[in-house]
Amino acid sequence: DSNGTTRFSSAPEDGLPSWNSNGNTLAYASNREGDRAYRVYVTGGRGNALELGRGEDPDWHPSQDQIVYRGCDDSGRRCGLWTMEATGARKQPLTDDASDTRPKWSPDGRSVVFMSRNRDGNWEIYFTRIDENGRRIGAERRITEAAGSSLAPALVWTGSGYGLAWRDNRDGNNEIYLQRLDGLGVPVGSEIRVTDDSGYSAGVSLA
Repeated sequence: DSNGTTRFSSAPEDGLPSWNSNGNTLAYASNREGDRAYRVYVTGGRGNALELGRGEDPDWHPSQDQIVYRGCDDSGRRCGLWTMEATGARKQPLTDDASDTRPKWSPDGRSVVFMSRNRDGNWEIYFTRIDENGRRIGAERRITEAAGSSLAPALVWTGSGYGLAWRDNRDGNNEIYLQRLDGLGVPVGSEIRVTDDSGYSAGVSLA
């Protein structure tokens, strides 16, 4: 429009967008349809959205046309995290716990972090390595151990390891914490509490 903004979607239910590596296409989730089931869509902002199937919380690979998302198979079973191509093809399971959600690729595209509630009876952050075909390498690794809820992870590659940040209410208030990880996702040193505010700390992003 005249303000230099582009409207990518029109339904109020559309949310959690993720850019592709070229910065010209968005993946997002929405329960806009009459059955209120969440589906993943991609759009270039020209009024045409391609539905990729049921799922939510999509995150686009940093350099490939591959998306990780929360979903199930076509029969509604095998729920957990899945990967697929940006066309909706080659869907394959990545994890097998239905509470796994909010996946985020690492900037090098070799790992995914996510949060899960049912694995250990509490919202915790987990790390998994992924091969070039979107398949998991080894078992998922639990990163957080605190009694509070650890939520909304973000991951950055430092050149020799990862920096992981998330929102946590272990101290009775939502604060941001940081943990260094080596290249295999093993924690290095202790967690660091980044914020100390009486307000609500959220919206973690790393660069």
